[in-house]
Amino acid sequence: MIDGQWRGRMNDSQSRTVPIALDLPPRDERAECEPLKLTYQPIVCARSGATKGAEAIAQWHAGHDAPSGTANNAPPTQQSGFTAHEFEQILDKGCAELSRWRLCTPGPVALSIDISLEHILGGDLGAIATRCIRRHAIRAENLKFEITEPRHQDMTPTLIGRLADLRRLGIAIVLDDFGITPSSLSSLITLPVSGLKFGRRFTKDLPGNETSAAIVASVVNLARDFGISVSIDGVETDDQLSWLRRFDNLDVQGTLISTPLSAESLFYRLLRTPDGQVFTPAA
Repeated sequence: MIDGQWRGRMNDSQSRTVPIALDLPPRDERAECEPLKLTYQPIVCARSGATKGAEAIAQWHAGHDAPSGTANNAPPTQQSGFTAHEFEQILDKGCAELSRWRLCTPGPVALSIDISLEHILGGDLGAIATRCIRRHAIRAENLKFEITEPRHQDMTPTLIGRLADLRRLGIAIVLDDFGITPSSLSSLITLPVSGLKFGRRFTKDLPGNETSAAIVASVVNLARDFGISVSIDGVETDDQLSWLRRFDNLDVQGTLISTPLSAESLFYRLLRTPDGQVFTPAA
């Protein structure tokens, strides 16, 4: 069984020297003094195990009284309860880490972060993202905003226009929890998205449920024709991972790969796992 981490072996031809900053500040110690806590769940290529990025998960530190109206007790990855100012704090902290990730891998790595309809419609999300991108000198295409599939009545011209504005900035838009609502294919066609993610509620039936397996296989092929990416959340068993490895360009995350990590732990994971390394599950 896999204990939540992956172990890999790299051929001599793949070895390289990684520049390591020797004066890195003790970021995790400093973070303990801050009310907002961010952890990062690694996202990896299903076939190679190469780390492709991570999803930022924001929560208030235990014992901290969250400001009124915020998601102190919300499930992880749900940012909808945060105000625009708090969300900018979250995004800024995540972008700062994304900038550090470039020190550890020559390949592209991405930061994924949940956004809500309230963030898209209620504030100038494009301006917030632009400030963070410029402040930390990151590439917009390495930033992914994940939005839960909107209901049919929520797919208004305003929503479509705001998402299109983010896409024009270069930011990827990913439909989260894809396949749960009846409007999934309509969302894929109507909204300016660059990727989709199957959520835990769907993944739990793989690979034994023939209907779920057929849907994933069909959507992966359809997404390839649309030129968009596909990822799978909630990968928790060896059987799930083995089955998903049959697909090209499929990213996965879940407890089988890794539990959410601190910023420092993810940084050193990237140092140990350069892009292109081939992984094999731990015995």
